[in-house]
Amino acid sequence: MNLAVSSGLLEEFRKNAIQDFDSIQFPTVKDEEWRYINFKFLKQLQEIRLDGQSSVDFKLETDSTDIIAITLKEAIQQIPQQVVKYLGKIIPLKKDKFVAAHYANLSDGLFLILPKNSSARLSANVSANNSSVHNIIILEEGAKLNYFENYSSASGFFVDATEIFAAENSSINFFSLQNLPRDVFHLSYKKASLQRYAVCNWNFGCFGGMFSRWMIDTSFDGEGAQAENIGVFFGNSGQHIDVSTTAHHIAPHTTNNILAKGVMKNTASSVYRGLIRIEKSAQKTDSYLADHTLILSEKAMANSIPSLQIEANDVRATHGATVGQLDKDQLFYLTSRGLDEKEAQRLIVKGFFEPVLQKIFNDEMKKRFENVIDERLSA
Repeated sequence: MNLAVSSGLLEEFRKNAIQDFDSIQFPTVKDEEWRYINFKFLKQLQEIRLDGQSSVDFKLETDSTDIIAITLKEAIQQIPQQVVKYLGKIIPLKKDKFVAAHYANLSDGLFLILPKNSSARLSANVSANNSSVHNIIILEEGAKLNYFENYSSASGFFVDATEIFAAENSSINFFSLQNLPRDVFHLSYKKASLQRYAVCNWNFGCFGGMFSRWMIDTSFDGEGAQAENIGVFFGNSGQHIDVSTTAHHIAPHTTNNILAKGVMKNTASSVYRGLIRIEKSAQKTDSYLADHTLILSEKAMANSIPSLQIEANDVRATHGATVGQLDKDQLFYLTSRGLDEKEAQRLIVKGFFEPVLQKIFNDEMKKRFENVIDERLSA
């Protein structure tokens, strides 16, 4: 692994990242967060290299003339004090071995500041080759952003992270679709810090890569903050998909809703971990978590691990989870009406995904999600 240290204000930061990488042990199947993952994937992760190149091409649409939208490379050169102010503040260096490797080998990314009461739409295409990408999004008071993220190409190992800082009354709709080539190992860390009455709507689709591990965290730091997390994943032919969502309620009167649905086909496997944590200070919280996974073959495997950690006594927090195979009665009914088994299975899966896809309010992204699901069902 290339752990070369850059000059300038980021030098000390990268030195710390290198030290953390050297001191943190690689995970094993004995670690709770990794024990449902095939040992062969853990062994391959120990060979991680992030010494390649990456790029983020983006298109910004806005009427505001004060928005800062530049690549991370440009931000480091032009406004390094701003980069250091935000970089690593909510996704810390010591989170795990791979975050340390990510920070020690920063390649490129996006740096975005939306000033007070501005609004914008940004579409980003990410490509990477054995490298890391880091995005920093700062929403000042009352700012509104629609963010569309597409992983256009990648090879080898790929680690990306996005830190979102949402000030009072700001809002972000975050859409992310990953349909990378089958040989890619992808780890993605995304976290939003929401201040008073800020809103974050996550919409993610995880479909590609041989190994994909997504961690999407929301910290409710201000009173009245709200978030919704809508997720879809589909694994096939030896893929492993690991999804983790965390809602951390710190301030009172916050609202959260998480719904994730996945399908495992052939020899694919998945793990979904969902956590709602409510601190003693977060009274009047309303938080819900649901995940459902459908298994299409006897060799596929899915694990669901929802959990609640509640310190407050005046809250509403619930969760629901299911893992199951195709309903044989539904399959029999459809085949008895003249459909072959493959087409009947297709209809059942599309019906399974429909409730979550209906929550994706952007028609363009909803259609893209539907197209990838159709491709997976035909494979």
